[in-house]
Amino acid sequence: MDGLLRGAEEQALTNAILRIADLLGLRVIAEGIEQEAQALELARLGCPYGQGFHFARPLDQFAVEALLVAEQNRHRPVDRRLIV
Repeated sequence: MDGLLRGAEEQALTNAILRIADLLGLRVIAEGIEQEAQALELARLGCPYGQGFHFARPLDQFAVEALLVAEQNRHRPVDRRLIV
């Protein structure tokens, strides 16, 4: 995504890829987003999905498991009978 903010050619290429994907009914996930400006530009061009260091650094297996458990617990309904 480095080139996205550098010039018109890179932006035109990104826009063309997104339009072709849209015509084919595909969702695009942009990779390598490192800056907020890149994420904002991609969203402006119609690409709401992305991954990269801007959102999170890579995690090892144990950190991913802990994150998933924490997220699952965050959405677990509270049993009101246990609240005193």
